Amino acid sequence: MTGLPEGHLNVVATAAGQAPSVQRKHLRPGTVVRADFALLTPPELSAPSSPRT
Repeated sequence: MTGLPEGHLNVVATAAGQAPSVQRKHLRPGTVVRADFALLTPPELSAPSSPRT
């Protein structure tokens, strides 16, 4: 992206079925800022439910 004002910015990555990930970045004129994300499946969605007996 270009044209963002200088200062701090929270970058949020989301995807269906994944836990969101947030990174706080400081933007300065004339610099490139990179944000890499690894989205993880929340524990309540990763394990199949056991049937109740």
